[in-house]
Amino acid sequence: EQRIVVAGAGSAGIGVAQVLMQAMMEQGRTEEEAKKAFFIVDQDGLLGKDRSDTLSREQAAFARDEDGGLSLLDVVKKHKPVSFVDGKRVDSSYQHVLMDYLLGSFPLHLKMIS
Repeated sequence: EQRIVVAGAGSAGIGVAQVLMQAMMEQGRTEEEAKKAFFIVDQDGLLGKDRSDTLSREQAAFARDEDGGLSLLDVVKKHKPVSFVDGKRVDSSYQHVLMDYLLGSFPLHLKMIS
């Protein structure tokens, strides 16, 4: 089961998520199944449907029913991604905490796009 966390909901993060989602659909997943694999996090936390009035159409497509507003670190802890896309510049001290958690908590293939 794919679980992909994207840090950054701007054009870079959303663009990468759209391309990956399309590839998943070409491999046989439905659009809904593919969307459920993504956890897009911006400065206000995980994109949630409760914020749909402030999200672009592209962002709203990835908004989740639950956990809206969860911090990046909390999303990683709860959903244990197999891939992580860094679509924004994360403050380096926060990035160290996140990477320490990722590398020490569970095996994963870390794919970072900066």
